[in-house]
This record gives sequence, structure tokens and C-alpha cells, in this order.
Amino acid sequence: MANSPELVGPSVALEQAWLHERNPLRVRPDLPAAPDSASITSLDLSYRQPWGAQQLQAYGRLSGVRYSNQAALNHEPYRVGARWELQSAQQLGASVSWHRQQEALEGPVRLDPQTAQRRQQTLEQLGGALQWGTQRRWSLLADAQHDRLQPSHPQVWWPGYEQLTGRLRVQGDIAQQVFWSLTRRQQEGTQAAVDAAPAVVPAVDYRLGVWDLEWSWRPKPGQALSLRGSTGQGRRQSQGSSVSDIQGASAEVHWRPTTPISLQAFVSSDKGQQVWGTQALVEGEGIVLQGASDVRQARLALRWELGRRWHVLLSRQLMERMGEQSWTAHADGKALGSSTPVRWQDRLDRRSLGITWQAHRTVLAQCAIKRESRNGFGATDPMGTPGSSTLEWSDRQWLCSVRWQPVMGR
Repeated sequence: MANSPELVGPSVALEQAWLHERNPLRVRPDLPAAPDSASITSLDLSYRQPWGAQQLQAYGRLSGVRYSNQAALNHEPYRVGARWELQSAQQLGASVSWHRQQEALEGPVRLDPQTAQRRQQTLEQLGGALQWGTQRRWSLLADAQHDRLQPSHPQVWWPGYEQLTGRLRVQGDIAQQVFWSLTRRQQEGTQAAVDAAPAVVPAVDYRLGVWDLEWSWRPKPGQALSLRGSTGQGRRQSQGSSVSDIQGASAEVHWRPTTPISLQAFVSSDKGQQVWGTQALVEGEGIVLQGASDVRQARLALRWELGRRWHVLLSRQLMERMGEQSWTAHADGKALGSSTPVRWQDRLDRRSLGITWQAHRTVLAQCAIKRESRNGFGATDPMGTPGSSTLEWSDRQWLCSVRWQPVMGR
């Protein structure tokens, strides 16, 4: 609400949430869990100022998370950012954006096994874009983005990284209903070296080049069918080098008829392009692994409008990641780990049911229940084998929040 594009000028919002978790420490199902409750207080600030076709936006959010029993889980996530958009009468546009956020790093357990502190990560992004179009039928877009991730407590299997991504895209539409785009995406980066006494895991350099073709049909507002295909190659280099083919496909449907129920569905399969030493995002949760991986996922969300003030949302997400990783750190002339690729697998199943009540123009209340389960092997321990390195936990969360935003914009 605080970042609503309709508001002009400054806006502020306060939010208070209460969370109860059945398994906040992410212990295995066969071990006794320690349920806990948390209070989450957040402040949102935003500013939007248009000048004709130009626009400046800035936003920030600061939260404080406090658990009743597990003080090591307490943290203060934040995010700040800004975006400046320029547009000329000749269909030439440009934008510059900056974003920085710190959040808890989601892993098999939330506590660092060495420091007994919650893992944190800081992600900073800087990007720019230039777009040129003719008669609004087609346009040429060039953009670049620099990403840097720094964990506050780096581990062998949680290193930071730095990468640069560039895109050149041609896009257009037919009769304002069929949209298409062809994109060349080039990415290169370095996964940082990490101390792992008595050895050091060396830095990993990676590079990939991918062609993306997208097609979307939007017959009415709120309704769309989108398809994507990708192909390319990637290279990873540390002690040695390896090359992998990159392929991807996805389909997404948005269906919002005149009835109160709307549907959103998404399925995808990507091979080789997540993760060349970089991160795979699961709704903002960063998972960093060495080696190429394949990702398959499906999402389904149903939204039911019960009048103007009540909304019910039902969703489910399934994700499966598979890959190979090799560890070739050296200490005193001895190898740590193995140069032979080790297979790993990770499955995530997330279900949620929520209800939202617009109590007043400035007050929004919502409650949700979410269940997560995760299992796999070889995904958490670089020294482990499929038989000794397992990942398995489940958690159930209840979350209620009240958000108050006075109307300050115009």
C-alpha cells in the first residue's frame, strides 16, 4: 500500500504482525521441535513525484522481528531503493534504479552451527536501461544490472557473489493483444572464495549466454497466456572448467473473469542456468550453490473476492532442484572434498491460505496459515555424500497483521 503507484508525494505506513511457528529452527521431523512466537513491527516510507512523462520514486522499509524464546532468531531486515524514469516525445526512454536489502538467509536451519547466530545476507543491485520505440508497435531495450551479495557469516556452502547481467531485447505487439520479445542475455560473475579452516574454497568464475523468446496473448485486462523458451551455453571455471547447455521453458496463465474468482497458474523447467555459482531465488530466499542445476517448479493461486472488503487467497508452490557440485579446495597440498561431481536434490512444497479485510480506507487486516516442507540430499554439506548429507524439515506458520496507512499522497 505504501508503494501504491496512484499516490503522488510522500506516504507512510505502519504494520504490526504476529507470527507463530511450529518449527522455527528447521529441525528434522523425527526430532522434537520447539514452537515459538514472534512480533514483527514494520515502517514503510515511499515518495513518488512525476513531472510530465518523467518520474522519480523512492521507498524504504525497516522491520524488527522479535521471538519470544529464541533470541538468536531476532533480526532487523530492511530494504531501500530508488528509481528515476525519463521519457521523451520521440519514444526514447531511460531509467536508473538502485536497490539494497538485508534479510535472513533461509537454509536447512536458521542458526549458524558455528556462531549460533541467524544467518544474514545483504543484496545490492544497481541497474540502468535505455528504450527506443517507433509508433508503439515495437521497441528496442538495452539494460544492465550489477548484483552483489554478501553474507554476514559466510560458510563454505553460503558464499557471496558478484555478477553483471546485460540484456538486449526487441519487443512489440500486434493489435494490442499479442505481445512478443526476443532477448539476448549475457551474464558473468564470481562466487567469492570462502575460508574453511584449514582450507580455502577457491573463487568460482562463471559465464553464460542465453537467447530468450517470449510470447503473450492478452485478450482482456487481467487475462493473459504467456509462453517462454530459452537456449544457450554456460561455462564455470575454478580449478578446472566445465561447459553446460542451457535450456528453459515456461507457461503462465492469468484468468480474471467477471466472476469473483480469479486464477493464476505457472509451470517452468530450466536446465543449467540456475545456478553458475550464483543464487536461485525462492520468493526472495537466497540459496547459493556451486555447479549447474536444473529447476522445475509449478505455482497455482486462486483469489476469491467476497464483496468489496473481503478477499480469500489459496495458493500452492512446488519446486524441485537437481544438480551436480564439486569441491576442489586445497590445504597443505591435500585436497578437501572431491573433484568428482556429487549429485544433490532439493524439493520444496509450500501451501498457504489467507484472508484479507479492508476494514477502512486506511486500515488493512489479514491472516494466513502456511505450511512448508523440504527434503533432499547432498544440498547442505560439501563434504557429505547422498547417504550422510540429508535435508528434511517441515514447518507450519500462522501470521496475522494490521496495516495502517494514512492518505498523505495526492
